[in-house]
Amino acid sequence: MIVLVVGAGMWLSGTRPSGYPNPPSLLRGAERMHLPVEQAEEFRRLAGAIGQNCSVLYTLPKMGSFNFWSGVPAPLEQYATADWLSPARNQRTMELLASEPRACALYHRELLDFAQVTPEERAHWALGNYVLEQMPRAMQQGGFEVRVSPRRNSPWLEAAPEGR
Repeated sequence: MIVLVVGAGMWLSGTRPSGYPNPPSLLRGAERMHLPVEQAEEFRRLAGAIGQNCSVLYTLPKMGSFNFWSGVPAPLEQYATADWLSPARNQRTMELLASEPRACALYHRELLDFAQVTPEERAHWALGNYVLEQMPRAMQQGGFEVRVSPRRNSPWLEAAPEGR
């Protein structure tokens, strides 16, 4: 009887155990995703800074969750087709990143390596080279780098982690 009363009280108060080893992430739209505390905070900090500083976000490789979590749209070309190395599509994205002063790119070297983009493909990849060679780094968090338009005309603002 005691177990039933305590269990019912926990259920009604919302303090029932979730069965997950980590707390909710508190990421926008992903509150039910349970991540290690450090990783969730890293993602919230990145999403908060991107949301506060960027008008469009290209991710390298594709990490659409950051567009969702930050509320910053991706270039339309980024998710249009599976052929993410298409020269024509990459040219349009590069033109957008070059023309928009608050454009940003989120880059993660290890994830790009995991996507198995070969050094030969990278050597001929104008968009990737533009991001890595022409867009200055504004923020680094863990393995992530936020790069900004070389035409940026406003300071980078530090942001509190999203969800706090």
